[in-house]
Amino acid sequence: MENAEHNEKKYYFSSDLCRMFSITRKTLFYYDKAGLLKPVDRIGQIRIKVYDEEGYNRMEKILQYRDAGLRIEEIRLLMNGECLKKTEIFEKALDRLEKDFALKRKEIENLHQLIKEQKDNANTRNQK
Repeated sequence: MENAEHNEKKYYFSSDLCRMFSITRKTLFYYDKAGLLKPVDRIGQIRIKVYDEEGYNRMEKILQYRDAGLRIEEIRLLMNGECLKKTEIFEKALDRLEKDFALKRKEIENLHQLIKEQKDNANTRNQK
């Protein structure tokens, strides 16, 4: 396909994006439904979704944000220009992740304690 300036544009089928970004079709369709990534066209009898270079670049950014622990709603705000203070969203996400990490750290410590108690109880029983 060519644009008005007769430069070749790259287009990608949904299967291409899934393969290139190691995501499932379900994930890609979820991003469409969430308003993160819309196809530029649908072709054929089965209405295959087609994405352009901008879509490819948006997918890269979506995955960058996802890999940083941002939630879908936060990503949507960032991607759709609905938030002027990106740093604020990043800081709130960081705070949330740090709290989650502290909670997980405490859970791990509790499990270590339970394991130690279980081993101590088993050793006590074996010594009798």
